[in-house]
Amino acid sequence: MSNLLYALKAARKDVQRIMKDPLGLALWIVMP
Repeated sequence: MSNLLYALKAARKDVQRIMKDPLGLALWIVMP
């Protein structure tokens, strides 16, 4: 369960970075 929470926190940080990086968004979708 802690792994899931960690993944969610990491994903939230990624989302904030991705908002400024459309290419990052594409890579994030292709390579989870």
